[in-house]
Amino acid sequence: MPKRKSYDQPFKEETIQYVRDHPEMSVKAIANERGVSFSTLNLWIRNYNLSVDANQKIQRGGVAPSGTGFRHDAKTKEAALQYVREHPEMSVKQIADALQLSFSTLSVWIRKYNESAPAKMKLRKKGKTSQKKGMRRARYTNHTKEEAIMYVRQHPEMSMRDIAARLEVKFSSLNLWIRKYNETAAPEDRIVRERRGRKKKVVELPTENEELLALREENKKLREMLEAIRATLSMYHL
Repeated sequence: MPKRKSYDQPFKEETIQYVRDHPEMSVKAIANERGVSFSTLNLWIRNYNLSVDANQKIQRGGVAPSGTGFRHDAKTKEAALQYVREHPEMSVKQIADALQLSFSTLSVWIRKYNESAPAKMKLRKKGKTSQKKGMRRARYTNHTKEEAIMYVRQHPEMSMRDIAARLEVKFSSLNLWIRKYNETAAPEDRIVRERRGRKKKVVELPTENEELLALREENKKLREMLEAIRATLSMYHL
């Protein structure tokens, strides 16, 4: 299984700056020079709002990271799906982090693609066993934690375990992130989750009249038992 490369934020920003400073170079040439795959660099360019013409030449313009509510174009989606296809050993969450996309956005793109794609072309996750083993040593980025906390806030109907499974993070880690967030958040912004489980049975206390009737019934049974014992003893002249 090929080992995926992990690029830190300074390297990404430096590469984007290189792209902006060299509009005469193609994306393919820059990708080769910087040692990244074409699809990865293409995604970074899209996320930073750099435009590319038909000849894959970078047009001059400012670099502006995508913010809240940013809408990705068709080329960004295609590049993301190509990245998923080229890295079957990675989970959807890992790919979303690598491409700086939200997990929910990438999941929707994959689901929409699979709905219309032929059976042989559908995107499938592989390496599930190795991913689960690796989760014990997983180190989550701040982006992943923020996405998870936002997902918990947006889905109060889901249990924490279901959310952890959906986002492919450890249940204990998700609980820790929520607890740490609540320690510093304003009271009105804290995330309060109701514990789900079996409802406790409501034990109704008997009324005074019911207790009296039960006591009389118990005494009646004791008397009958005592009379039966006496009758048995008299039969044997004891």
